[in-house]
Amino acid sequence: MSFKKVLFLLFFYFIAARLSFGQEMHVSNFGGINNFLDPMMIADGDAIDAKNVITDMGDMRTIPGNILTSVVGSGAISYLGEFVDTSGTHHLISKSGLDIYSDTATIKSLGADRDIDMVPAFNTAYFTDGTTGAFNYNGTSVSASTGFEDCKLVEFYQTRMVCANMSTDTAKFDLSWYNQPTNWTTTVDPDSAEVKYFDKADGYGINCLKTTPFGLFLGKDHSTQFLKGDNNDTFYQSPLSNDVGCVDD
Repeated sequence: MSFKKVLFLLFFYFIAARLSFGQEMHVSNFGGINNFLDPMMIADGDAIDAKNVITDMGDMRTIPGNILTSVVGSGAISYLGEFVDTSGTHHLISKSGLDIYSDTATIKSLGADRDIDMVPAFNTAYFTDGTTGAFNYNGTSVSASTGFEDCKLVEFYQTRMVCANMSTDTAKFDLSWYNQPTNWTTTVDPDSAEVKYFDKADGYGINCLKTTPFGLFLGKDHSTQFLKGDNNDTFYQSPLSNDVGCVDD
């Protein structure tokens, strides 16, 4: 093979490699993701797409992925939630085994391994486990919550506490007085406590209870509905589906 042919082949390979892999460009000032303009029109420091990076800090950084925050208990974590106290401190609430934790500190031990539910309301974290009665945590100490029936689910709706799936009736749900989490007495006052049922005679209990922008969502195994309204005179139950249910919220 002649020397000229060797040079031509080397030149062709070099050009082909550049075209295949693109030209590398070092950018000192990353401008961000620009997917609004034609790629030929964006600045050299912009990109039309990027993967596994974040640009929220004004530059481009690798996504950190999962970060270990703490280790609690010795078993599986069966509940995880967040509570912000009056000082603005964030508490990671979790349950492992018989113990309930705020971050890594045990705040309460249960007599048996039971599912819990928790909702932040009135600057307090309210807990239920369906058996031992509701209790609350203010970021410092735990105390009993008066007035609650033994229920499995708790929620905050229209500035009221809601307690559902009672030990005495799994289709029942109660609402406390407006702005009074410990007052569950029913009167003719539209702001008083209210007792309601979700299809009491169908044999199924309430599994799901969640406040949404569309109302208070309630779910059973094979049916779902919303509670809407803002006081006892305007509350009404609106069926969502008589076929599609909810098993856990």
